[in-house]
Amino acid sequence: MIINGKERKFMFTVNTAIEISQMCPDNNLERLEEIISGDDFTKTLPNIARFIVAMNHGYEMAAHFSDPEHEIDVITMDELLNCDFNVIMEALDNAMSVYKNDSKREIKTEAASTKGKKTKEIQ
Repeated sequence: MIINGKERKFMFTVNTAIEISQMCPDNNLERLEEIISGDDFTKTLPNIARFIVAMNHGYEMAAHFSDPEHEIDVITMDELLNCDFNVIMEALDNAMSVYKNDSKREIKTEAASTKGKKTKEIQ
């Protein structure tokens, strides 16, 4: 999405998980919703901004490590908190969508192949 004329993308990495979990009650990622929802904007909006910054930071770092020529340009809290409310809510929707997709726990397994390998039976 475009924020202040710049393309901003999001990614949920291991480092992002650590960063976000430290914001959550009991460092529990499953309690993320508690800190970004509610009627007290003095608490929720800074938490929403921190979440968005963390998710953008995850993308920027991953992009840099896969392409060292990628310049790291993480959105700042000041930049976000001085945006229109609708921009922040759109960024939250985008970041949350990526978070939900990237945080799915999937374990892919393949059957072990013993073709052509000798096996030893233990007695």
